[in-house]
Order: sequence, then C-alpha cells, then structure tokens
Amino acid sequence: MKKAILMVLFAMLLGVGNLQAQNAMALFSYSTFNDPNGTPYIETYVSFNAWHFKFIPAAEGKYQATIEMTVIATRDDSIVYAKRYNLQSPAIDNPENNMFSFLDVLRFAIPNGIYNLQIVMKDKNGDTDPVEINQNVTVYYPADKPSLSTLQIIASAKPTKQESMISRNGYDMEPYVDSYIPKEIDLLNFYYEIYNVQKEISENDTFLTVAYIEVEETGKRLNFTLKGERTVSKPIISKYSTLDISQLPSGNYNLVVELRNRHNETFGVKKYTFQRSNPNVQLSTDDMFVFGGTFVTNIDEKDLNYYIQTLYPTASAKEKDFIFNEAASASLEEKQAFFYKFWLARSTDPKSEWFKYRKWVEYVDKHFSKGNVRGYQSDRGRVYLQYGPPTYVLDEKNKVSTRNFQNIGHIHYLPYQMWFYEYIPGDNPKRAFVFFDQFRSGNYYLLHSNAKGEVQDMFWERRLSGNQLEENMQAEAGVQFERGY
Repeated sequence: MKKAILMVLFAMLLGVGNLQAQNAMALFSYSTFNDPNGTPYIETYVSFNAWHFKFIPAAEGKYQATIEMTVIATRDDSIVYAKRYNLQSPAIDNPENNMFSFLDVLRFAIPNGIYNLQIVMKDKNGDTDPVEINQNVTVYYPADKPSLSTLQIIASAKPTKQESMISRNGYDMEPYVDSYIPKEIDLLNFYYEIYNVQKEISENDTFLTVAYIEVEETGKRLNFTLKGERTVSKPIISKYSTLDISQLPSGNYNLVVELRNRHNETFGVKKYTFQRSNPNVQLSTDDMFVFGGTFVTNIDEKDLNYYIQTLYPTASAKEKDFIFNEAASASLEEKQAFFYKFWLARSTDPKSEWFKYRKWVEYVDKHFSKGNVRGYQSDRGRVYLQYGPPTYVLDEKNKVSTRNFQNIGHIHYLPYQMWFYEYIPGDNPKRAFVFFDQFRSGNYYLLHSNAKGEVQDMFWERRLSGNQLEENMQAEAGVQFERGY
C-alpha cells in the first residue's frame, strides 16, 4: 500500500505499480537480525530517486544533493534509539543528469521488543516539506529456541572488494527495497539467517530448510516453487537462496521459509509478502471452478458486469488484472467463473458472503454516488467496501472551533467526516479516516488515515482548516482524530 501524499512507498505494502514506484521520492524497507553475541539489530534501507532532490555545487566542480535523515525508535513512548545525520548523494558532473537512485543503509542494535520506527527525510537544499515514515517493528530473538531473521530480498550479490554496510559472508548483497516484483524479474533472490537451531537439532546433525511461495489470500502453496535443502545445525546459519518466479502469475504472495526436523515437523517459519506483476502468464483451466447451478448463473450479464467492477476495493492484483484488462472482452461463462471463484476464495459459503457485500454496494451507491461517480468509485465507498461499515461516524458540516487561537481567531473547518473503526483485520486497533469536502461540492475525498497502507498527511488539519493553522499546530479536529470521537 502506498503513501500517496508523502510520496513514499513502504516495502510491507502492496498495490504499487512501476510508474508509481518511479515517481516516488523514496522506497523504504527494513530487516531485523541477531549478531553472534546475541544482540538483535535493525537495518533500515531507503532507496532515493535522485531527480526529486536539488543538486548544488560541491567540490571539484561536481554537484551533490544532501538529505537530512532523522531516525528515532520508541517503545512505550520512550526513545530507545535516535540519530540525525546528513546523507550525501553521489557527486555528479551535471545537475541535469540526475536520473538515478542511491541507497542509504543504517544499522543499530536494539533489545527484543515492539517499537515504533520513525524516519524523517528533508532535502537540505530544497524548499519541500519533510517526509515522514512511521513503521511498527517487532524484534524477537529468544535465546532458548530457534528463530529466523527477516527474509531479505536481494537485488544483486557480488564478491566483496571493500567491506560496507551491505557486505555479508564475503559478498555485497544489495537489498531490493520494494515489495513489488515486476515481470522483468524471473528470479527471486533472498537472504536470511537462522539462530539457535541447536536448541532443537543436535549440533552437527542435519535439518531441512524448505522455501516456497504461497497465495496470500488463500495460503495455497504453489508446489512448482518448492525448494528444499539439507542444512547442518550450528548456532548461526547464513542462507542465500533463489526461487524461479518466471511462471508466477500476477498476484499477492508470501515467500515462506520453514525449518523441519527429521520427522518432517516444522519448528520454525518466516514469511515475506510481495506483489507480483506478470500479465503474460495466465490462469490455467485448472484454476477455473465449476460454477454451474450456483448463485452466479442467476445474475443478469449487465448486472454481473457492474458487480465485477465493484470488487475493486477488495481484489488482489491478479484479480484486478482480470477486472481491468480482461473482463470487458471475456465471455459470460468466463465472467461467471471469475465471480464465483472470487467469493469462493474468501468464504466456504460464497453466496452468503456475496449477498453481504452486495448490501454494502447498494449502501455506498445510495449514499456516496455523485454525478457520474458511482458510490463504489468514491473514496468513502472504497473504504466502506474494503473495511466494512465504520464503528462510528463524526459528520461536521460547518465546524467552528470553540477556542480562540492567538493571532488566528476561531478555526473554520471545511466540511468533513471522520470514520472510526475499532478493529481492521491485519492492523492495529482503533483506526480512523478523515474525508473532506474541499470545494463544498458534496464530493468527499480521503485526506488522512492512520490505517496501514492508507494516505497519511502530516499537515492534514492545516488543509482541513483552509491553511488557517500553522503546520505543526493541533486544534480541535486533530484532538477528535486522536481520541477517536
């Protein structure tokens, strides 16, 4: 999921296309490892697109960009790690020749725990606003049982000539800082470490490491990607492996690594979620489910065409390929098969699941349609269909602050709605969405959310107040958002 306002793409997020990745200011990901002394550490990777930064004259007639980096890790509101430093881009001869990327890697030790990792990036030579990333990170490497590091995707590996932050075991391993794998990539290279296997397997005895890819939505293992290897037990084991993904269709997947003993019992597992784009590889006929006599055969083709479009908010990348690229030319039988398979993948009772969703579609069409934009195409409709009905809605048409702010007066807000969710699957509790009617036209757009993968704007309340507030000033709408009502 991308951060459109911040122009940053998270590596844990899905749904990122090539063009979007190219236009992003930076790509971010992280890994956690455990050193030989049993001290855990975090590595952060930020790949910057140079053309977003201002290059100024530097030494020897060169030009260079400078980015001020601030990295803060907090736990229970206490700062555990903090660092501020200036990152220099590679020096170039001509500031116009800036169509390249450069990588920043930071490594710091940190105890086991759950942290909020905050990274703020500022172009020191430009006048753009700082960009902020907030990411929850879990570090857990117990001393009394086996564990695995992050599965780190590797863009390239070559013998080390001079030690650097990306050097491991005699090789320079450049991290692949994205969760989007385009069709041009046929091999998925990854690195990971295994710790304390001797707590389960006697030292110098062997165990099996198994790597494969599974469909994220269903957990179905794709056996053509399965790869196993016998490994000798020792306290720390480094593994570099490769899977062939040339025949992996577009979709959302998990790279899975399992540790298995001689009885084929799993005693360790790690996953990495990624999105694959490979439109030239199509579904085989085996992927089509028998749908005759089911509820889909009773849907009129015109209605079916519309209903397929409304699946967009919850569709996987593979399903979106069909919706946008194939549905218009597909036969009725192909559309019926797709529709039935879509709901069967989500429930053992696909008919009931569809009927529940259809009521939501009818609701958003009734309440959020405006002009030629149907309800499911609106921001509020998309959020409603993706996450379900909100727990509570705060609707403010003409809110004026009760406080009189110094040098500003009362704050007059644009019309807005706040939607609050007690729980969203796969996210932390108590998530919220702010929609605003920027032009007082009745069209509400998503302005800000703290939900995983959604738009985040640090200065959302300033925009909501029509720029009355200063950038870092919080007023009543900000308080409403934080307290959840």
